[in-house]
Amino acid sequence: MTFEVECSKGTYIRSLIRDMGEALGVGATMSALVRNEINGIYSDTSLKISDLQQLKEEGRLEESVLKMDELLKAYPAAEIKPQAKKLLQNGNPLGEDAFDHVDHVDLKQAEFFRVYDGGELAALYRYDSNGRRFKVFKML
Repeated sequence: MTFEVECSKGTYIRSLIRDMGEALGVGATMSALVRNEINGIYSDTSLKISDLQQLKEEGRLEESVLKMDELLKAYPAAEIKPQAKKLLQNGNPLGEDAFDHVDHVDLKQAEFFRVYDGGELAALYRYDSNGRRFKVFKML
């Protein structure tokens, strides 16, 4: 049997298959798994190892590298206000007033979000509900 699953991070496909087999009373095991998409990056637009080798030989390998923005485009984004720039550069926690024109509910609910300084991706932050502030997840 072949089927497609659209799922969130942390879904165990092997367990899903086992449970389906048990429900049908026949047992089941997985013989192959293909990930067609991860965070908006699709397998049909990916390069094969042979493609990368060809680009390397031609001195064009950098053409195959996606920018960080492209990899993280599924996550919310916020632009830092000029007066909060120093706090951002030092990796300090940030309040809601640190960002320009943004939906704070989206930022609070996201696993993490992108923070830009002058249009340049500077860091990833996440909401700390205990401290009620945004804390650095990763400086870039």
